[in-house]
Amino acid sequence: MEMGQYVNLSADSERNLSEGRDNCQSETGWSKVYKLVGVSFGLLCIIQSVLNVSLRLYTTDISTLPLGDSQPNITEPETGNTSLIISDQGCPRCPSGWRTYMSSCYWLSAERKNWMDAKEDCSSRGAHLLIVNDDVEGDILYVFGPERVWIGLSYQQQRWTWVDGSILLNPERRPRGNQRGNCVVAVQDSFVTFTSALCRESHSWVCEMELK
Repeated sequence: MEMGQYVNLSADSERNLSEGRDNCQSETGWSKVYKLVGVSFGLLCIIQSVLNVSLRLYTTDISTLPLGDSQPNITEPETGNTSLIISDQGCPRCPSGWRTYMSSCYWLSAERKNWMDAKEDCSSRGAHLLIVNDDVEGDILYVFGPERVWIGLSYQQQRWTWVDGSILLNPERRPRGNQRGNCVVAVQDSFVTFTSALCRESHSWVCEMELK
């Protein structure tokens, strides 16, 4: 009888011990989870605090700037001043009244003059008569409509020469008109063509200024 009781007590003791170990392990596992969650939450709080402080400092710096420093410094060019305008980002932009196309500025005159006077007018604006380097640049003439305009091409020393001294190399661009004159107007029809004209004729003209 005593032996049976001893066996039962031993079995009960082992079962209780096993359950205790399981409970201990379970509690230990949950403790790790709680600690991990707590640490993560603490880190998030720290990061949030740092961001809040940084935002307040940035806002304070902006609010203390003078009005002139917090807004772009944009001024209208004076009348007659056609020099390139430097924006607050340091990039040049075209003067008022000029059109931007690719890497240059273009301006169409509202009056008519002979070729030489047109050339001098462009020079006075810090520019030159239009030089058409390729068909893509020639597309700017479509913007100005069907007006016949002087361009920077003339016949000098038996060659068609641009105002920058370069030679007209594209044979398809050779002026038409049986060389009626030594200067050239650009004519826009279904496509742009060059036509020779007497330099004393009066036409509108296009000035070109490179963006640098």
